[in-house]
Amino acid sequence: MESSTKFEEEGNLLVDLDIAIRPGSLGDFYLKGEELGKGRFGTVFNAKHKESGQDFAGKIIRCIKAADKVKVRQEVEIMNSLRHPKLLQIMDALENDKEICILTEK
Repeated sequence: MESSTKFEEEGNLLVDLDIAIRPGSLGDFYLKGEELGKGRFGTVFNAKHKESGQDFAGKIIRCIKAADKVKVRQEVEIMNSLRHPKLLQIMDALENDKEICILTEK
């Protein structure tokens, strides 16, 4: 599956300034690494982009109810609107039937 995200170079990171949630799961585009942390709403893993080799943090959020997906989609919208050097930036977002994965810079 080919990535549809368009990246621009910004320093040492490739970033897309308007991330849209696209169909797929973490394993479609990224190599899933070690678990970095676990919280109430999801688990964060190291993720290496298969094409570019860049490292990201991938937060996998299980969405049991439709309302869960609505909340995560809102989180993606908010993250898209926040651009500040002190905040982790959203780099990609993937959705399948059971979960949404948000990828951020590390």
